[in-house]
Amino acid sequence: MTAERERFFEPGAVRVKICGVTSAADAAMAVSAGADAIGINLFPGSKRFVGLDDAVRLAADIPVTRIAVVVNATASELTEIAAAGCFEAVQFHGDETPEFCGSHADRWLRAVRVAGADSLAAALAFATPWLLLDAFSPSGYGGTGLAVDPKLAAEFVQTNADRRIVL
Repeated sequence: MTAERERFFEPGAVRVKICGVTSAADAAMAVSAGADAIGINLFPGSKRFVGLDDAVRLAADIPVTRIAVVVNATASELTEIAAAGCFEAVQFHGDETPEFCGSHADRWLRAVRVAGADSLAAALAFATPWLLLDAFSPSGYGGTGLAVDPKLAAEFVQTNADRRIVL
């Protein structure tokens, strides 16, 4: 594993993750703009969906951390993703339980669909240091263009210094 692919997980400065990359050109542009991680969406319900075979080809040329984004993936799908060997982490973005996430990936992020303080409190049940805060939308699991309430996010970051927060 290269240092560039591990940098996202090292403690320290702010990191940038660009999600929903669907082409090598977009990945190269994101990396040249300073992205520390690239998310490839493996959820068939997303407009930014990339099938696993295509994701493997796309990930091969990405020099930074590569994250498989899944929504309610099955255990067998996660086994396939792990066997592909091209992702440094999995981002769970659906309705997965804390137990499911922890038992199906070695390194993972939990996306939290922030609808209010209660959803943030519930996120603390997930045994991962990486929490991605995403705005709740009744119409989708992410990438909706909505923003998280910045005051609520700032309060959460301040009171949970042991967590690595991704916006």
